[in-house]
Amino acid sequence: MHDTRKTLPSAPNHPIGLLTGIGFVCILLSLSGCCGPTALERDYGKSWAYNQAVQLANPEAGKESTPATGLPPKAAENIMKSYDKSFSGKAAGGGTTSINLGPMMTGGGGSSQ
Repeated sequence: MHDTRKTLPSAPNHPIGLLTGIGFVCILLSLSGCCGPTALERDYGKSWAYNQAVQLANPEAGKESTPATGLPPKAAENIMKSYDKSFSGKAAGGGTTSINLGPMMTGGGGSSQ
């Protein structure tokens, strides 16, 4: 009878390819140490430092029965109105504001001949 079973060819042994792959992985791992901190990592601990400073400023704050609040509602409304007006081109005070961004001269601005 004829054998109908299929046999897979054996995989060739390539130690050089294996060593190259391991070397490549080692190089990638060593280069990952050269990356600087991300924006999130630079921000670590700031909330803790802020809370510690606030606690030092008022250590009895936890015993107060009134909650911490922000601006009064009317003041916040006025601030938001002036902020929204700043995008319409009109200043909140009713006048216009211009800024000269030209070069500044020092020493009187006179020319010497």
